Amino acid sequence: MFDLDSVQLLWTLRTMRDQGVLLSGRSLDPAPECFAGAVENPFAPPVGFRAERLGEKVAADAQFVQTQFVFDVPAFGRWLAQVRDLGLYERCAILAGVGTVRSRRALDQVPGVVVPDGVYRRLRAVPADRTAAEGTRLAAETVQQVAELPGVAGVHLLVAGNEQAVPAILESAGICVTRGPDGR
Repeated sequence: MFDLDSVQLLWTLRTMRDQGVLLSGRSLDPAPECFAGAVENPFAPPVGFRAERLGEKVAADAQFVQTQFVFDVPAFGRWLAQVRDLGLYERCAILAGVGTVRSRRALDQVPGVVVPDGVYRRLRAVPADRTAAEGTRLAAETVQQVAELPGVAGVHLLVAGNEQAVPAILESAGICVTRGPDGR
């Protein structure tokens, strides 16, 4: 089903872009222009291997990486320290995945997401009809926290179906929000 893993896919893309050829050897004219990115889950087992795995992606030419949802900022910080020790953040922009939670049930529906007990308790402490608002506050706090970590180039806001929360997240996080002529 999967012919190439993420590292092989990055290598293939780099070959197409930089050498102008497909894996078959057939020429591409023009060669594609692209900014290669990848994903990483700092919390997936084995946790001690995740920074090294990112190193493989960077060696294959990942120029940026978007992480899985970050709910456990201290654990993310430990992974990021390993990334810094390997010098990877200097070669690859790290975008922390931060998202909104609209329902308590939604926390259990994304594979590979590690949610600390404190987040579950916090969301259970509010009435169900206030979960989305609390999830937005949590996202803003997470943006603030990860932005303070050395090596973070930015955040990737994961708000599928909740795009209207983006301005509130950014404003609450202290990030300047510039509105266009249409007010958006």
